[in-house]
Amino acid sequence: MIDDLGVRAGLDGRVVRHRVGDVRPRTHRHAELEVNLVVRGTASYLLGDRRYELTPRTLTWLFPGQDHLLVDESSDHELWWAVFRPALVAQIAMTRQARPLLAEDPVGQFSRRLDSARVRRLSALFHELQHTVARILRADPDAGDLAALARAAHLSSSHLSRIFKEQTGVSISWFRNQQRLQRFLRLYGKGQRTTALTAALEAGFGSYAQFYRVFREQTGRSPSALRTAAADDDLS
Repeated sequence: MIDDLGVRAGLDGRVVRHRVGDVRPRTHRHAELEVNLVVRGTASYLLGDRRYELTPRTLTWLFPGQDHLLVDESSDHELWWAVFRPALVAQIAMTRQARPLLAEDPVGQFSRRLDSARVRRLSALFHELQHTVARILRADPDAGDLAALARAAHLSSSHLSRIFKEQTGVSISWFRNQQRLQRFLRLYGKGQRTTALTAALEAGFGSYAQFYRVFREQTGRSPSALRTAAADDDLS
């Protein structure tokens, strides 16, 4: 049976940070080419009579024709997995070295440990690709509620909330308000072009009271400090 990995229409793949216990392991295969990068802990992949031992810095390719099962995960096991649609793979696997990526079930071992520098570069790339929600909120702080953002990231609402906090250090609501506040500061400037209320509403705050609360939470000051700073600049 071919698994559906939830790659949205119009996208060429998806990236997920997997932790032990996120899903119940079972034998499966899928139409997409998959690559895994182990972050910490240990586990093993079973592919018929092949077994890949997974330790930190292990990069493993899994091909569409391969039934695979993740087993023996340690309590701290964590890895990135990314999958790519066949059409994308066909476009980029043009060199002789890349042609094995077009195979359904190539002969040989496709799992090895990388050096630390390559692991850092790959981890940074996966991290950036996964941050769909942060990119959405930077572009538009009012873009969707938690359920809509979770759908965009192909995660449950609770899982999204947890990993967003782990990877950014703040909650989604805090990050959203942070983006609104930055937009307010750009709009308001020194207060010579618009009022604080107008800039707050245009930045996405529902009311001046909400803006005032967020401003105090995130800066430790009241908005009146902006007027004081502007006046000081004018006198200097």
